[in-house]
Amino acid sequence: MLKNDSQILEYNFGEWLIFGPISAPLTICGLIGNGLTLQTLHQKGLSSMTSNIFLKTLTLADGALLLSYFVSFCIPMLVPSNVATWMEESGIYPVIYPIALTAQTIGVYTVVVFSIIRYVTISHPLRRNACRTRKKARILIGAIVSFSILFNVPRVFEYLSIPLKPANCSSISEHEGCSYEMRNLGSVHLYVSIYRSYAYTFGIFVVPVSIVAVLNARLAIILHRIRFRFGDGHIQHRGPSGGTPMTWPTVRKNMAASMHHSASGLDVTSGWDQASLEDVPIGSSEASGTNTVKDKSQCKNRSRSNPYYRPVIDRGIQYKRHRIQVTARLFCLVTVFTAFQTFPMIDNLLLHFCDDWVQSTFPNYNIFYALCQFSVMLNASVNTVLYCFLGRRFRREFLKVLHRQKKCIRAYLLLLRC
Repeated sequence: MLKNDSQILEYNFGEWLIFGPISAPLTICGLIGNGLTLQTLHQKGLSSMTSNIFLKTLTLADGALLLSYFVSFCIPMLVPSNVATWMEESGIYPVIYPIALTAQTIGVYTVVVFSIIRYVTISHPLRRNACRTRKKARILIGAIVSFSILFNVPRVFEYLSIPLKPANCSSISEHEGCSYEMRNLGSVHLYVSIYRSYAYTFGIFVVPVSIVAVLNARLAIILHRIRFRFGDGHIQHRGPSGGTPMTWPTVRKNMAASMHHSASGLDVTSGWDQASLEDVPIGSSEASGTNTVKDKSQCKNRSRSNPYYRPVIDRGIQYKRHRIQVTARLFCLVTVFTAFQTFPMIDNLLLHFCDDWVQSTFPNYNIFYALCQFSVMLNASVNTVLYCFLGRRFRREFLKVLHRQKKCIRAYLLLLRC
């Protein structure tokens, strides 16, 4: 299908709009966010976490991918044409191309492995200590990095000319009229049909997205079950005899009634110190009888005006609420990853298996390709932010880092003013 000048101008403007004014600020913000995230992950309060190793790897991979995206797509759209031509002829793209794809592979499989470990931690709590050790995390990261480098080694030779023997030649001797010719792997049909069409498309997109989609479905089921059983308004407690379960509002009503009718209440004026409060039994089993239940009700019936009062925390309920939060957090992260990786997966499947049909049916397919690359960039920009900002401890450390950076910037501006 032929394109007139207005169509070509429209397509070029669409690509320029996506890769230029829209992508450039988001890429810069993503690089700054990944830099601050990496600095935050090196703080003392977070460096001891096992997940810190995965998050650092993910941050570095996303940072390398964003930098490659900015140099390959954003700068050529924003600089004059002679500068873009010089960049294309200087040989910078054959160097950036394998680095960007290696970083993308590391980021994708880091997310997949980290999601599997979190899923095992949530669905099989007894196995979480076996999965969440720093030694095993380092081994997994080393395996991911090694696999990513080996998987993308052929990308180096896609634009680098290497001597290849012609297909119609059975000898390599120049005297017999047969010699090697300089070709790159990108022009070899066998390489394109095997590596690009199947290995890259299925290894980077189809298999990881399928694994993460299955995990997402399982997480949705687990989250629904946990919220149904242990929701805030329907937390069940066993009665003193271990019989009919009571909901939390019923327990509160019984506690209020016992407080109103009890004539042997404890003396509120004799304040409790910290040590006596620590000795209160928490999360006792049903075999302890009615004394534990009575002690709990007496502790909860104490007046809130007492400055030393500290309510008894049910560790079982606290763990279940924490499990709900972790499951919802991982469900959100997996959903975002699946949404951002679906469009590039569709793009690769269409280009490698339905190329002729795509070119004849969708004349403005370049716009969709630009949107797919923009989706990869956006995923790298918000990936680490989502993984880290959903945690309370990271937010606290991140605010400390921002406060220090603010002081440094202010001192630097004062020096410049002097």
